[in-house]
Amino acid sequence: MLLSFLEKKQLDFAIYDLENDQSITLIESGTELRSNSLSNPLIVFANYIFDSIKADVFAIKNKKIKESLVTLKSKQKTSFSNAKINWKKIQIKFTERPIPYDYYSNKIFDDILNQYKDQLKNTQLLFPSGALKCLQNLIQISCGKLLLVSSDKGFNTIEELDELDYPELDFHGSFSLMVNYHAIGEYFKHENGEAFIQTPREGLASVVCAAGFQFETLAETQNFLIDSIEGFSPSDYFNFYEHFSKTATKASFEMLLSFLCFSQWDPLLFYQIHDELMKRLNKADEQMISYLKKNLPLIANNFYYVPGCDDIFFAVGMLYYELDEYQKAIHYYLESEKHFGPSFESTYNMGLCHFYAKRYKSAINYFEKALEFNPRAKTAKNLLTKAKRKK
Repeated sequence: MLLSFLEKKQLDFAIYDLENDQSITLIESGTELRSNSLSNPLIVFANYIFDSIKADVFAIKNKKIKESLVTLKSKQKTSFSNAKINWKKIQIKFTERPIPYDYYSNKIFDDILNQYKDQLKNTQLLFPSGALKCLQNLIQISCGKLLLVSSDKGFNTIEELDELDYPELDFHGSFSLMVNYHAIGEYFKHENGEAFIQTPREGLASVVCAAGFQFETLAETQNFLIDSIEGFSPSDYFNFYEHFSKTATKASFEMLLSFLCFSQWDPLLFYQIHDELMKRLNKADEQMISYLKKNLPLIANNFYYVPGCDDIFFAVGMLYYELDEYQKAIHYYLESEKHFGPSFESTYNMGLCHFYAKRYKSAINYFEKALEFNPRAKTAKNLLTKAKRKK
C-alpha cells in the first residue's frame, strides 16, 4: 500500500525519541532534519501517543503548587527484574513536596504550570512535560511554524482539570494516562500561535494547534475545524460507532448499509456487523444487494493491517461467497492468507468456492489442505469425496 510512495521518494521513516531528540534522521534518504532546517511548516499527527509518554503530577491547593512524587510498591518478587509483572498489582503512592517557581528551568513551561495555581482550587494536575518537550523540539526543527492534529483521551478545558484525584493508570500492554490538552494549547499560544480545542465530548478529545500563525489567516482550514472538530467530530463518530455496534442486531439490512455509508465504509464497523448483513441477505432487496456488492471493495481498500487486528479480508470474502461471487470471494480469501496466514477456515472456504464454481480439481486441492489443518473435519471430508467423484 505504501510502497509506491516510497519508490517516488514521497515517503520516509525515522526512529524518533519524542522527549529527547532535537533532530530527526530519515531512514531512506539519510537526510537530517535539525533546528531551523525546514522552510515549510511541519504538520504533526499525534494520535494516541501523548497519553503514553512522560507526564508530571502536581498537587494544587490554596494557590500553592507541590510536586507529587511517585513511589511504586509490589509484593511480587520479580516486580523490578526483567520478568513479566502484573501492573494491576502494583501499588502507587504519591508524596507531595514544595517546588520553586522555575521548576522546569524553562520559562514557557514554568509560566504555564504556575498559572494553574490561580485557576484551580484543589486538584491533582497532570502536566504533559514529555509532550511539551516533544513539541518544543519539533517547532525548532520547523523554524517556528507547526500544525498539530491530535486525538486522545484527555482534558480540554480548565474546568475539567479541577477537583481531580491522583491519576489512574489504564493498562493495555503498557499503560497510559489522560492528556492535558489545555496545557498543550497554552504552550502553542506562547509560540505565537493558537489552539482550536474541541468542547468536551464523551470518550475522545480532539485538538488542532498552530505555532507561528493564526487560523484566521487560513479561511478554509478554520471552516474545516468548525465543521469537523467542533461540529460532528471523531468523538461523535466514536459514540455512534459504539451505539450502532450494540444495536445492529435490531437494524434492517437497509439501515446497516446506510450506516456503513455514513461511516465511509469503515472496515472496523463492517467487521462488527458483517454477520448481521449475512443473516439478512436472503430477504434483502436486489438493489440494496447491488449497492453492497459495489462498495465491498471500498471496505477492503480502507483496511490497514496491524498485528493483532481483525481479518477484514476474510469477512469480505464471506459476504462475496454468500452472494455467489465465488471468484471475488477467493480473491479476498487469498488476501486474508497473505496477511494472516493460511488456516482451516481460509482453505476450506476456498475449496467451497471452487466446488460450487465447478472447478473440482482446485476444490480437491483446497479441501486436502483444509484437512491438514483439521483431519477430523467431516464436512471437508464429505465435500472432498464429492469433488473426486465429479472430477
